[in-house]
Amino acid sequence: MTEKPITGVPDRSVLIDLVEGLDDLAIILLDVEGRVTLWNRGAERLKGYEASEILGESFERFYPQEAINLGHPRRELEAAAALGHYEEEGWRLRKDGSRFWAHVRIVAVYDPSGVLRGFGKVTRDLTDRKQSEEQRANVLRLLETTARTDALTGLANRRAWDETLARDIAQARRRGTPLSIAIVDVDRFKELNDELGHSAGDQFLRRCAIAWRDALREGDLIARYGGDEFAVSLPDCAAETAVFVLSRLRAATPNGRGCSVGLAVWDGSESSERLFGRADAALYEAKATGRDRIVHAACGARR
Repeated sequence: MTEKPITGVPDRSVLIDLVEGLDDLAIILLDVEGRVTLWNRGAERLKGYEASEILGESFERFYPQEAINLGHPRRELEAAAALGHYEEEGWRLRKDGSRFWAHVRIVAVYDPSGVLRGFGKVTRDLTDRKQSEEQRANVLRLLETTARTDALTGLANRRAWDETLARDIAQARRRGTPLSIAIVDVDRFKELNDELGHSAGDQFLRRCAIAWRDALREGDLIARYGGDEFAVSLPDCAAETAVFVLSRLRAATPNGRGCSVGLAVWDGSESSERLFGRADAALYEAKATGRDRIVHAACGARR
């Protein structure tokens, strides 16, 4: 709905007294070209210019260069002229070059015959609110990241794994691409803990996490599933390539220790639970048949 434009310009002395009394708001008048014709104390306080410095200057001075390059200030005036007003929030500049987050309202001013005479512009500083919102958003992002991260290794945790696996299956179904997953387990990890202590065991798992993550492809995910078990998702990866990638992962295990791997390739219809169950069964077979090997659930072949 188009806002009814302001018509009839009030007595200038009355207008000046009014806007000067509102020193908590930056209130300015612009001519039809966007040049400043009136500048109140609120504008001086907010933007740092004295009236003598800014009268007759283009209002584009208050905008970041990227906004000027896009022609945004001019489009604001065009929108205000067409609709009667324009309103937005965005970054603006002070005289010293610092930025502040502003709520801006521009109102077109017409004379009684309907001729555009200029614009009234009111600006409020909402930087404190913007910073509070960003801080809240940062805290929420941090909480979300923490909720999906394993505290010991810094890898994705079981929750993140479940979400990723569901997403990767949906993507494989939609695109018709292969998906391989694996479960990786450090061989004889209990013996390492018993011999060197749990602190050394934790440190070893951290080293495994770094080495194994670096051995994977971009876009693959490794998560700590629990204890010394890790889950790996290999999107767009058929069995042969998966064996190659997982062999590289095995070779990267620190301290010359071995790890066992159960591999399963999604059959195109099974649930995430079924797929994971097949990989888990393959892992147990790898453990039972000598450890330090990859067992492919589809055929039980060892490599």
